Amino acid sequence: MAAKKTKKKIEEKKPLYSDYPIKALFQVSVLAASVSFVLYYLSNPNDIIGTFFKSFLIFSAVAIAGGILIVAVFTVLGNMREKEHAKYIEELEQEAQRLQEERRQRLLEIQKAQAEAAAMENNEKQATEQ
Repeated sequence: MAAKKTKKKIEEKKPLYSDYPIKALFQVSVLAASVSFVLYYLSNPNDIIGTFFKSFLIFSAVAIAGGILIVAVFTVLGNMREKEHAKYIEELEQEAQRLQEERRQRLLEIQKAQAEAAAMENNEKQATEQ
């Protein structure tokens, strides 16, 4: 029994974000640095420290540029989703107002019918008394 409960708890805990873009960015940066290292090393095999430094700069540049791109994309997507959510909330509020107005009209109709029924009873009582 305990194993089933912990398994359900583990399944319920889902991350709020996906780390795939960050992993992909890291892999692309490593690939760019590796390719640049091979190219720089083949062009000048005697300057190994300079080759490492240039590869590090390329890794950093690709990682920073990709990070900025990811942040920009997620910011735009977040703003779009926020607008959709605000529109959805507005539609729900309008629907709630419409339902409240319908309920108010029904209540007025019921009260009017009750008042008419009470008036008819009074008329009948007066007619029977005369």
